[in-house]
Amino acid sequence: MTLDALMDYAFNPSTQANGWGTMERATWQEQISLYAELGQFTKRVPKVDEVMTMDILNATRDFRLKSFSAT
Repeated sequence: MTLDALMDYAFNPSTQANGWGTMERATWQEQISLYAELGQFTKRVPKVDEVMTMDILNATRDFRLKSFSAT
């Protein structure tokens, strides 16, 4: 049952369109905002571009899409 929930989360319309492991900038921003609201940052709230990059995902996109469609 837990595995089913994980699989639905890990393999969804976003991963089908963009490949496994895809990330969305908006999701990162939501997490940063939530952590800031909870007082988790001791110095300052980081900007999304300071903590995430899509470089590896962009470089491997074609392979990840091919691998996803083969399963």
